[in-house]
Amino acid sequence: MLADLSEAKVAEQLSISVHTVHSHTERLYRKLLVGSRSELVTRIFRTYVQLNGYREEVIAASQGEPSAPSGPIPALTEF
Repeated sequence: MLADLSEAKVAEQLSISVHTVHSHTERLYRKLLVGSRSELVTRIFRTYVQLNGYREEVIAASQGEPSAPSGPIPALTEF
């Protein structure tokens, strides 16, 4: 989902049906209380940032403060 693949592409890569991908996606949305892919990605990113100690640095950067992260933020694909 983070790679912005369609359900059809995900199904093809995993050798499962599009219906199965859709069912799993809907269950994930319900469990995480989100209503769209963008909400899901936002929730994942925020959780990742909180768990990895970047919260203060990201907040500071979003408010235009000049502090830079103390280390590189790993790609989201490293989940």
